[in-house]
Amino acid sequence: MPATRVCVRYWIDKNVFEMLPLLPKGRFSPGTEIITDPKDQAIKYLHVFGGADRNGEFGAMDHWRLVINETARDFHWETLESLPDSGVHGTSFVTSTGDIYYTAYCSLDQGVLNTSMS
Repeated sequence: MPATRVCVRYWIDKNVFEMLPLLPKGRFSPGTEIITDPKDQAIKYLHVFGGADRNGEFGAMDHWRLVINETARDFHWETLESLPDSGVHGTSFVTSTGDIYYTAYCSLDQGVLNTSMS
């Protein structure tokens, strides 16, 4: 089964899915987090990073961001700094200050990576 570039938003109150722009590259199980812009609380970003490449064999190190606030109409993925190592599996969380921590498993060095992204 190939990796997917599909990205959707689910509107709970409307009970509908909305297609978002395709990811720049296909991914298996990437990390995803939503962060509110600290300078403008109305702006929210969807961060997508890591996961496995199109064959599902190697960790992908890409990191993309998409503005997802309700009024945004010019959706496009922005490329941000890549992960130094991603592994093929990982987990992430956002702190109260808006930093993302990502821990990679099965990474290139067989260790664990913690990285902070804002």
